[in-house]
Amino acid sequence: MPPKETAAATTLSGDLLTVADMWSMYLDALAKGSGLADARQLMLAGTSLPAQWNTETLSSPPVKVGQALWNLYTLTNPMPRWQTVQEGSVSKNEGLFYSRSESTFFDQYAAFIHSIKLRGNPDPAYAAAARIAEAEYNKAFEDYQKVYNDAFKAYQTAPPGAFPTWNDFLRQTPWGARLDQSEANVAAKQVTLDQAMRKAYGPAYEDLALAINSLREVQNQLTRGSGQLVMEVENDAGKFPVAMFAPSLLGQGGGSGFSAWLDQAIRAVASGLPPEVVIKVDQSAGRYDMSQNTFSFNSKVSYFPFVWFEASGSYSEVKVDTASSEFGIEITMQSVTQVTITPGQWYMGSFVRDYSQPADFLDGSPFHDKAIWGPGGLFNTNVNGFVVAYRPKVKARFNAESYSRLKTEWQAETSLRVGVGPFYLGVGAGASGSKESIRWDDSNYSLEFTDNTLIPKVIGVTVTTPHYPPGT
Repeated sequence: MPPKETAAATTLSGDLLTVADMWSMYLDALAKGSGLADARQLMLAGTSLPAQWNTETLSSPPVKVGQALWNLYTLTNPMPRWQTVQEGSVSKNEGLFYSRSESTFFDQYAAFIHSIKLRGNPDPAYAAAARIAEAEYNKAFEDYQKVYNDAFKAYQTAPPGAFPTWNDFLRQTPWGARLDQSEANVAAKQVTLDQAMRKAYGPAYEDLALAINSLREVQNQLTRGSGQLVMEVENDAGKFPVAMFAPSLLGQGGGSGFSAWLDQAIRAVASGLPPEVVIKVDQSAGRYDMSQNTFSFNSKVSYFPFVWFEASGSYSEVKVDTASSEFGIEITMQSVTQVTITPGQWYMGSFVRDYSQPADFLDGSPFHDKAIWGPGGLFNTNVNGFVVAYRPKVKARFNAESYSRLKTEWQAETSLRVGVGPFYLGVGAGASGSKESIRWDDSNYSLEFTDNTLIPKVIGVTVTTPHYPPGT
C-alpha cells in the first residue's frame, strides 16, 4: 500500500517551530495517515508502550491470552490522568499525553454506584435504617477486601510454581476458607441492606439494585476465580482473575484480528512495501488545531519534549535550531491499527448518563462534594481503545551546530533513553532498540533509527470523557 498523504503546507520557511508546533504536526499527519476518524478524544503516548497482544501470530511467537489480557488490563483499568496544573502563573492542561492516575475505573465506578441518592419514603426512620444497614455492609465489605488483598499478596509472593492458578492457591491454603467466610458475611449484610433499601425507596431501588448486585457478583467471581464478569490474566506471579474488560479480536479473526494485522505488517516489511504512514515535521508540514482536542481545549498544554533525553527519571528537551532550512524530521510507520476495549457486563452506562449532578449523590460522599467530570474530576476518563503502530522509523536532520551539540551531548550523556516524538532507544519495554542502534551521518548532519523488533507499539489512547464538554 502506498504511503498516505500528510497535510498540506501551512508554515512559512524560517519560522521557529516550538514543541507545540512539532506535536501538532505529528498529530495532524498521524490522524490523516492512519485513518483515525476523530482525534478529539486521543491522548498521545509521550513514550511508546509495548502492545504484546498478538495471541495467534504466525510470523512471531504468539503471546499467551492471559498475558495479553493482563497487558491490556494494566492500560485500561487505571484511569488516565487529566487535570490542570500550575506552571508559574499559567494554568495548563495535563492530559494530552497519556499517563496513569492512581484511580482505577472499576473502583471509581463502584464508588459512583454506591453514592447514588434515591428519594422514597418521607419517614426519615426508613432512610436512617438503610444507612445503618449500609454502614454494616460497608464494614463487612471492608473486612472482605482486606482478607482478599492479604490472600492475593500471599499468592503473589508464594514460591514460583507452588500454585499455578489462583484457584489452586485457595484450595490448598487456609486463605480459601477465610475468603469464603468473609464472602458469606458480606452476602448476609447485603440481604439486610437490600431489605432496608426497598422499604426506604421502593421501586426506585430496583434498577440500582441490579447495578449493585452486578458489582457484588464481580467480587464473588474474583473469589471463585471464574465467571462471565471476570477474566483470567497471567503475569509473573501466576494466573488470577480480574474484572472483565473485553478487547476487540486479538487472534486472527478471519483476517481482521490484531494478530492477522501484525502478520500482514511483518510480511509487508519483508516484501519491501513502503510504509503506510509518513509523518513530516518541518517548515512545510500542516498542523492539527489543538483547540479541537478535548485535553488541550484552551491550547495551554503541558507538552512532552519532542527531541529528548531521559536520565534518572527526568526528561530533558534537546535544544535544536528548528528555524534552520536544514531542520526536518520524518517518522514512518509500516502500519497502524486500532484496538477497542469495553468494560464487562458489570458496567451499566445508563447510571453514568442519568446521574451527573452533585445533588444526585449522597450527602458527604465525594461525588456530592467534589468535581466529577472534566479536568480533575473523580470519574472523568475511561479508556476505550488504543492506536498501535508497527515498525516505526525516525530520520532527523539538523544544521551543523545543532547536530554537533546533539551528538556531543549524546556521547557524553549517561542517559537511559534518547527519543524523537514517542519513539526512543534505550531502556524500557517500549523501546525501539538499544542506544547503540542509532546511526549518525556526519556528512548530512542527520540521525536515524528503526524499530527492528517484532513488538508493535501503543502510540495513542482513545478516551471517553462523560459529560464533557459540558452539555454532552
